[in-house]
Amino acid sequence: MSARVSREFKIDAAIHYDSSFIINSYLIVLDMDVITEDVREQNISLERIKFILEGCIDNCIMIHDTELVAINAYTSAGIRVCTLPEEPYDQIVAAVIMSKLNAVAEGKLSITEVTINSKICDGVSFHISREEDSDFRSTQGVWWTDNSPSICDVPKKSNKKDKIVQLRKDVPDWIDLGLGWKEPDSHIDPKFGTEIVFMNLDKQ
Repeated sequence: MSARVSREFKIDAAIHYDSSFIINSYLIVLDMDVITEDVREQNISLERIKFILEGCIDNCIMIHDTELVAINAYTSAGIRVCTLPEEPYDQIVAAVIMSKLNAVAEGKLSITEVTINSKICDGVSFHISREEDSDFRSTQGVWWTDNSPSICDVPKKSNKKDKIVQLRKDVPDWIDLGLGWKEPDSHIDPKFGTEIVFMNLDKQ
């Protein structure tokens, strides 16, 4: 029987909307079913989720992926960009986040609902369920359905007059981050024994 858990995240991120740069803050609550019984896989799944939210989306700017000129300006200034398939409304942000987190958890955890509340929405919360994000999950070849630690895509060139924006491709691998599913090879000094203990350093 799978356990049901929830986790709260607070992140700060800007949005690009109507040619304006707007600072925003988000409270995101994830409702999750724990699928795997392997404690190490549970911990890695949660650490991957934390990395996407706290290591990638926190302090980024979210922008519709058609805004090529603005994307180029932000990336040229060294600002981390999160491209979205639509304007950065809270409902869209929540649906994309749900799809991405389920992709990186790879069936070890299942995010069943995302609740999002942002500063600019004046206390209104939006609830997105797994069924409601099906359109986003069915889209292939985009970062929110890919299981890598990425939050942006290179926009496609629509005509000869458009400039191709090259987003930074310095995306690490989960193994590089120490968050691969397989246990790393260990060279253990016999005097320390052969037992390996995996510690969960998450205080929550």
